[in-house]
Amino acid sequence: MKRLIFLAVVAMLFVACSKEATTQVNGPEPEDNSNRIILYTTTDGNIIEPSDKSPFGSSTIVSNLYEDGVGVITLSEDVTIIRWGAFQGCTTLASIKLPESVVTIDCNAFYLCENLVDVELSDGITEIRDYAFTRCVALETIALPSSLKSICYGAFSSCYALEEIEIPEGVTSIGSVAFAWCRALRDITISSTVKSIGNQAFDRCESLTSITLPEGLTSIGERCFSECTSLKSITIPDGVSSLDVCTFYGCAALESVTLSKNLRRIESFLFGSCTSLTEITIPGLVTVIGHSAFSGCSNLHSVYCMPEMVPKADYFTGDGTWNAFEGNAPERKIYVPSMALSGYKKAKYWSDYADDIVDGGF
Repeated sequence: MKRLIFLAVVAMLFVACSKEATTQVNGPEPEDNSNRIILYTTTDGNIIEPSDKSPFGSSTIVSNLYEDGVGVITLSEDVTIIRWGAFQGCTTLASIKLPESVVTIDCNAFYLCENLVDVELSDGITEIRDYAFTRCVALETIALPSSLKSICYGAFSSCYALEEIEIPEGVTSIGSVAFAWCRALRDITISSTVKSIGNQAFDRCESLTSITLPEGLTSIGERCFSECTSLKSITIPDGVSSLDVCTFYGCAALESVTLSKNLRRIESFLFGSCTSLTEITIPGLVTVIGHSAFSGCSNLHSVYCMPEMVPKADYFTGDGTWNAFEGNAPERKIYVPSMALSGYKKAKYWSDYADDIVDGGF
């Protein structure tokens, strides 16, 4: 409703401007100043004061008025960047429409705008930088433009009300902590062009139940989906060869996991404390399994370990133990290739589970 009211008022404003421009019927075409105007609304009906440290680059503020329910910032020239901290801490900012000329939203640009519920981004934006919208705790949704190429560190972290996000085609990387602690986030669409997802990018997105990772993905950072406590299933694309520390740690609802057939390394605590996981297949190319990789998976009863060469047990240097399968279901069995059965039972650290290692018949 707030968005509809905002757009209606904006439309009225532009109509008024157009009437003024057409009073001189036979004169020259009026100059298009739309790229010099930022429209906004506030919760208290007063103007907001952007940072006084050149918030719009070389474009300076000519006027900043609030009339008929809309704030209008008029600038001296077309604006291409919303600079560092431009609207940081503007707690009364409720909505904002950026000019089409904007290509970059700089670090902390809207940091801690606690009442911001509607953002209309320009179609030319290519980069959203570090912490740009961090702690915009009332923001429920935002449409990312098709021109976007990168989402940087913490860009939308701690947006507690954010429920859905669509990463557009053209984005190649999602930065570390980009959507971390977005507790209401339940629907994520990631484009086919994304190649890497950074550390903790979706850490503690507690409402997320499922996510489809693109086939072209090659890198997933540590703790990327840790403590996504509603996540039920995940399929890792075959382009991913290594899964980092704690990637899915504490995903208590995780029931179904399909790992990349090209996976080489399973790092420490990868699926630690995934208490709903009942079985897992370790692909045949895996050469290293980190300590505590499946520890605390209290319902894990079947491990199908496909490598014919026994994977190296990357032990915990603190006390010299591996504990990869500690705290599993009491009846848990580790199924291995027939030809490698003896090797698994005798291998260093694997021998701790010799009684649970059985012939898998493959």
